Amino acid sequence: PFSVHLSIFGEHFTPILLLIVPLYLIYNDPLTLIILQVVSVGASAIPLFLIINHFFKERAVGISLTTLYLLFRVLSTGVMYDFHQEMMEPLFIFSAIYCALKRKWILYFTFVVLALSCKEDVGLYLMPFSIYLWVTLKEKKIAVINALISLVWVVVAIKFLMPLHS
Repeated sequence: PFSVHLSIFGEHFTPILLLIVPLYLIYNDPLTLIILQVVSVGASAIPLFLIINHFFKERAVGISLTTLYLLFRVLSTGVMYDFHQEMMEPLFIFSAIYCALKRKWILYFTFVVLALSCKEDVGLYLMPFSIYLWVTLKEKKIAVINALISLVWVVVAIKFLMPLHS
């Protein structure tokens, strides 16, 4: 069961790491990854704030809930300990949700793809959003595309791509 040819993509399929390589080439230091992680988490507060303000017109609600998000212990612990590509997921998922609320579908699917590239299981988080797209936003075609992309991603990543790199 042990292999000499270990690949990170065999444990978790995270192609977002390939997008990070150019940054790491510019400044080849683990600090580059930590800074990217902190910036990603901090930046995720912006689309979250915009989403909250979409539903609550009182800015204090947006500021309060966004502050609570940033102070969430699990989130801050994740930022302070090692590099985790999962810490970029909220930025992309919140951005996708905000784009859906504004019906900016090209940007929406761009953020969906970026979110999916963070880890093989992200499709499981995005699939239920298809219900919201269908029922609340009345975007049936977008909902079906979202569900299919999410489902296909999870199946292909787990059943084919990860075993290919194991």
